Amino acid sequence: MKIIKFATPKGECYIPLKFIANHRAKYYSTVDNYGKDSDEWNEQVDFILNDNYEGIDWMENNMNWEDFSDHVVMLNDKVMVTDEDRWENSDKNIEEIDTKLADIINDSERSYIESKRALEKFGISSIIPNECPICLNQLVIKENSSSGSVGLYCVNDICAGAAVKKLQKGVEQLGIKGIGLSTCEKLFEAKIERVEDLFDKTKFNRMKLIDSGHFKSGKSLEIIVNAVDKTDSLELKRIVNSLNITDVGSSVSEQIARMLAGLEPDFGGLNKDAIARMQDKTHDDRIRLDKYIEIIKDNNIDIIEPKELSSDVIKFEMTGDTKPYFKQKRDFADSVFDHGYIHHKLNKECDILITNDLESNTGKMKKARQLGKEIKTYKQIAEDLGLN
Repeated sequence: MKIIKFATPKGECYIPLKFIANHRAKYYSTVDNYGKDSDEWNEQVDFILNDNYEGIDWMENNMNWEDFSDHVVMLNDKVMVTDEDRWENSDKNIEEIDTKLADIINDSERSYIESKRALEKFGISSIIPNECPICLNQLVIKENSSSGSVGLYCVNDICAGAAVKKLQKGVEQLGIKGIGLSTCEKLFEAKIERVEDLFDKTKFNRMKLIDSGHFKSGKSLEIIVNAVDKTDSLELKRIVNSLNITDVGSSVSEQIARMLAGLEPDFGGLNKDAIARMQDKTHDDRIRLDKYIEIIKDNNIDIIEPKELSSDVIKFEMTGDTKPYFKQKRDFADSVFDHGYIHHKLNKECDILITNDLESNTGKMKKARQLGKEIKTYKQIAEDLGLN
């Protein structure tokens, strides 16, 4: 079962992605006039379950805390988020958890668990496995010292299961389409074991994949190969993040990218050990990153480095559905980038909030009004800039 994991003032928690998907389907059922559990409804739900970006985006831009607070499951109480921030400005990511675990929580008398110490009360500790289902090595519970999150980890550094998940996450972080978890499992069996192997032409090519016995010549293989071969540019921060190095998440990756681009990084509040490893050119993690960057350059892929924002740049945030003007929010952001618009968190430095409905009452709309920010629709921006 897929979940959205995020932070609140009281701690780290999650909500089933399917709940978000049904909330979205219900909204569109009123717009497009279809019933619950109809083919159209199920198509909308499946769309969210298979597109991580859209699930998080809908939750952030179209739901208030009250819409889902009764369905939240608390994991721990060590996440540093202020009451004012609530859940809106916290990092969110999609994870998969054991369905049986989710059923126990959902069937319990209380779905809101106040801390990880309460897990035993719900009988969850009895179903936590002791062995990795992939390599049969021991599983241990570890707590991330910087975020306070708790997870179940395999002690085997070369566990195939963990490697496949890292490969899949790397593909997602690079924004490469058409390569899901099942394909990553086959790629791993074909000796594409790390994300950088995708750009190593001696490993990732049609003949090698076919010879591995895990792929057949045809349209499916062409989609996979073309998804990588047609990559012509990558953001440096995404390159760093895609390696899934221990404690090097999106925030650390962004600052490391600034450092590599010759800009002044802001390492305040970030994992000191991770920063030290990435700064040390002799450390294995930094050596791996440097080699990865060289491989990408050898593929003639343009590496987009971070730049200091010009005073003329318009910093914007988005809320609501971009359709029918743009398929997804990332398409809108790409379209307006060349016109001097930069996607930015909604705060005092942000210039404008862009919405699908000036009368909507999403959390971001409320915040923009409180901050006195300009609010325009996607249609207005498209017309102003002459976008099709």
